[in-house]
Amino acid sequence: MGQSSNNRALLESLENVFDEWPRPIINRPEHILRCARDSAAKLLKGIEGLVVSQNSKTHRSDLYSLRYPFTLRPIDSHAGENFSLITNEGELQTYLSDNEDKFFYAGQFIDYESQDGLFRKFRIVLIKGVPYICHLAISDDWIVHYLKAGMHLSLTKRQEEESFMNDFSRTFACQYARIFESIYERIPLEYVVLDCATDRYGNLILFELDNSGWVHDTDPKDIYPYKEHIMHKVFQAFESLILTKLNMQLS
Repeated sequence: MGQSSNNRALLESLENVFDEWPRPIINRPEHILRCARDSAAKLLKGIEGLVVSQNSKTHRSDLYSLRYPFTLRPIDSHAGENFSLITNEGELQTYLSDNEDKFFYAGQFIDYESQDGLFRKFRIVLIKGVPYICHLAISDDWIVHYLKAGMHLSLTKRQEEESFMNDFSRTFACQYARIFESIYERIPLEYVVLDCATDRYGNLILFELDNSGWVHDTDPKDIYPYKEHIMHKVFQAFESLILTKLNMQLS
């Protein structure tokens, strides 16, 4: 059950229930609630080397007072749905005429364009604070979504993703290990999915975190032959988490 406005009441009602729950728990409800974009931005602020978009829940009538440029998205949107960069009042008026929501997440625009003009975003799973790579999406659009990035059409992109995924535990995971540990300390979810990038200064950018993000091994094996063994590392780590919980129960 992920964090959303629809799930908030149920997650809040489960907090006290789980205090006396007789079985092991993965991801306490109160920690899931911390994944809201505005909450996460506040909780993770100040971690050295980490950039988190400072999102705020804003009523549509207050958007005109914000400084351009800024990003806008509906409160419960994902996968780039109705996610836009607003650079002037005309764009804001058009956006609001197409979206009737009362509240939106308004946030700072973070430029993470690479030197080659492309944008790279990767999905990472933290299991007890340990990072595991799930994919690298490469796109010429600043709104990067794996299914829309055209990875299946570009051998060059897939070769880069393969190299990144194979080297991840030896390079990227080590370079940003302290940041991942700090995220886990502040939002102690035993299983959580991160969508990240890096900027030109080497900072880690966190776009969102969610315990219900899609983590899978369903890409065609003939196009992505390198993914299966890497994804099984993620699955094995999750199985180990479950077994540890069961052993705690038995002991």
